[in-house]
Amino acid sequence: MEDWNAWRWLNVDAPIRSASSTVAYRELVAVAILAAVFTLGLQWWVGGATIYDPAWVGRRTAMHHALMINRAPAGLSWSDIGANSINIRLGVVYAAEFVHNALHISIWSAYFVLETFFLWCTFPLLYICLRWWFPPSWSLVGLLFYTAVLPHTYFFHHFHPWDRPSLFLWLVLIMLLRANRVVLIGAVLALAVVVKYDVLLFPGLYWLARVDRRNWRTVTATTAALFTLSFATYYGLRWEFPGGFADRHIGAQIVTNIRAMRSLYVFYPPLLVFGPALVFAYIGVRRGDRLMRAMALFGVLLLIPLFIAANFDEVRAQMPMFILLLPAAVAGLRQLVEPGGAQTNVATPTPVLALEGQ
Repeated sequence: MEDWNAWRWLNVDAPIRSASSTVAYRELVAVAILAAVFTLGLQWWVGGATIYDPAWVGRRTAMHHALMINRAPAGLSWSDIGANSINIRLGVVYAAEFVHNALHISIWSAYFVLETFFLWCTFPLLYICLRWWFPPSWSLVGLLFYTAVLPHTYFFHHFHPWDRPSLFLWLVLIMLLRANRVVLIGAVLALAVVVKYDVLLFPGLYWLARVDRRNWRTVTATTAALFTLSFATYYGLRWEFPGGFADRHIGAQIVTNIRAMRSLYVFYPPLLVFGPALVFAYIGVRRGDRLMRAMALFGVLLLIPLFIAANFDEVRAQMPMFILLLPAAVAGLRQLVEPGGAQTNVATPTPVLALEGQ
């Protein structure tokens, strides 16, 4: 008999309960308008001074063509130009080529259109997710928290067009997980790996959120199948597009991250993004339901491999972890502001999205 006490913190004996909240047309319209304002401001003003600076157009275009032929520019290796492992992140690259040809716009403009569109899409999806647990006011607080950290995602590299679409697909996967649509999870998971393989471990969240003493065999088998799919997609890409991966020196990478942490002090981007989120999540996670707890735990666990294997100051790569922590963080913030009255909505089963007039 397995010892399940270790998983008691996740409340594994309880099923994932549906939210009692609904999302009306007026809410979505309001969120869409706010999303447009946030997106255009971030993309044009913050992005215009960083990754979309005209000075980078040549390099971004050269990087696109290099990825299309799987050959690093100027006779260098992918590692030489700080692009280790990006040669298989091809979903957005091919999408940009399609937009470029279909709309007869430059490659630079095609990437700008795609990144702007997917950034805008994350706002209503995130709002819908937050409405599983919170009323409109606190869902908007979560949306503003997300918006406040987004400027940090524009720095430290001039070409990372897959981050916005990847985050969008993470949100879609979380919504499908809540609905327990396993076939759709598999389809979206394979697509997400083609966009950015950081989503490889998502099946682990499925297991944490769904397993209990009654269904552990079925859920574990489903999780294994999803892992097989994600890793098969990943290694299939590496076989089809070889040469993009150099050996990683974990010790050196940890030293690099510690030095960056010491040099930036309180301005260290992960501290600014995850410091408050982790504190608030610690306060609020026990007030949430099964899915919120699983998301928070999984988000914390995923930060560990990022710290030991990647430049941790590049917060753009950590946004899926922030999204996973956000519901618990909002619950904690609400508990501090409204002590004793901050129960999340986890009781009456209703559809994920119930629009007025349907």
